[in-house]
Amino acid sequence: MRRISQISANVASKMQNYIKNSLVFSLALDESTEVQDKPQLAIFVRYVSADVIVKEEMLDLVALKETTRSVDIKNKLDKVLTNVDIPLDKRISVSMDGAPAMVGGKVGLIILLKSDPKLPEFLPVHCIIHHEHLTGR
Repeated sequence: MRRISQISANVASKMQNYIKNSLVFSLALDESTEVQDKPQLAIFVRYVSADVIVKEEMLDLVALKETTRSVDIKNKLDKVLTNVDIPLDKRISVSMDGAPAMVGGKVGLIILLKSDPKLPEFLPVHCIIHHEHLTGR
């Protein structure tokens, strides 16, 4: 068990260094429900390495308590980004599906992220996998 923890810490440290040394990075968020009906948030990071290669890694998979409100998602995202300690000034976009908690007009995650004064400007991007949400509005 100790060896697995050491390997995990090593992988996380390397990814953190890659992101810190990257030119830019973006986040991809997906809120879903697991088999036991418990909500979870998958956070992926895409970054451009120093040798100009785009890489994508899963940053974290976070269990949400009971609800999947945008406030809950933002709090979990803030906690993960604080723990990982990556420079947010290099973040250029956030990709997400069309769920109301993500893109809601008044209290969606995009609105909460854009209204946060400590976060830099970013481009919200709709995930191309969930294109049916775009046509369903």
